[in-house]
Amino acid sequence: MESFSGAAMLRGASKRFEWLSKRSRPSAQIDINQLRNFGVHVINNSVAGGTATIVVVGAPRSGTSMVAATLDSLGVYLGDQADKAVFEDLEFADAIENAPDELPAMIGRYNSVHNVWGFKRPMAFQSVGSYLHLFREPRLVIPFRDPVAIAKREEISMVCEFRDQLRRAVELNLEIMNLVERLTVPALLVSYEKAIFQPANFVAALADFCGLQSSDRVKSRAVDVIRNGPELYLKMSQVRFPI
Repeated sequence: MESFSGAAMLRGASKRFEWLSKRSRPSAQIDINQLRNFGVHVINNSVAGGTATIVVVGAPRSGTSMVAATLDSLGVYLGDQADKAVFEDLEFADAIENAPDELPAMIGRYNSVHNVWGFKRPMAFQSVGSYLHLFREPRLVIPFRDPVAIAKREEISMVCEFRDQLRRAVELNLEIMNLVERLTVPALLVSYEKAIFQPANFVAALADFCGLQSSDRVKSRAVDVIRNGPELYLKMSQVRFPI
């Protein structure tokens, strides 16, 4: 009985090897690029025209500053008061959170000067649905990051309790997912880790999504911004040490 079982197992293994061999034969004809995962996905896809408003939102510490820094390198205007650390226009952010009646005038002013412009405010995803209709051709960019990395960054920079921040990161991602399911405008979903690991692919995807006709030199400069790391960001977005 044992020898019969052993023979049966050998025949089964032989058949499986033969099946795998047959599957592997046409591999030279497979375009491996079609199997690569660059960590970006567009929902409600449409070709960007000559005008657009790029809205960068996401969980805090999820990579919104990296996205904004890349947009800035690609020449996208991010507001009158956007600094070079976190790239948030404080005047625009204040209008969003405290004086929404001022938004139409501000948006009109930016539209009159810039065909493509944007703003970054991570937590604006909680209210963006209420004023998205005010923007000209809105297109959202939403990065996602490993919740453990987010929690650790908050622990290090903001002296927060790690487990509390881990739970918060997961809960915020669920809120963002609810927004994504309701969106009717184009949105680029980005893996922060993939963008850092493969910055050239991310830059190309972002420029294409925003309808930017960026030269190779401009894209290369944007890649360098990602690769060189956020030293200024780390210094300006923490409370552990005096600045």
